[in-house]
Amino acid sequence: MAKAKLVKIEILEPVAGKYLMSANIGDVIEIDATQATVLVENNDAKFVK
Repeated sequence: MAKAKLVKIEILEPVAGKYLMSANIGDVIEIDATQATVLVENNDAKFVK
């Protein structure tokens, strides 16, 4: 089984109810690239290096 590609994002909006995630606003987390893209497209997060 291939490993999922992880990317770093910063949370910009509350994600607990919408995505069932425990991250808070301002948190920088590493998550699966597919899920990160969804959050960024919905303006709930931004990519960071």
